[in-house]
Amino acid sequence: ATAAYALASLLHEVTKVGANRQARLEALAERIAVNRIYAGVHTTSDTEAGKNLGKRIGAWLASAPVKAQSSAWAALFTAAEKEWK
Repeated sequence: ATAAYALASLLHEVTKVGANRQARLEALAERIAVNRIYAGVHTTSDTEAGKNLGKRIGAWLASAPVKAQSSAWAALFTAAEKEWK
């Protein structure tokens, strides 16, 4: 769940997609997380914790302080943003 939600959150920040696309990204992340419950790999509480952590990680990776600390990350992030415009 953590990785799925982190990626959904980061993709939202990079692509600046509208609310409908953001909802679709989150729905995909939710599907991945729920599948892990059905597979017996995680519990519901694991999934909720992963969701919260993943969203925070995605937002953190897109934040200005992280970009300022790593010029390589900032360059990759900027290049990704340009590709989506």
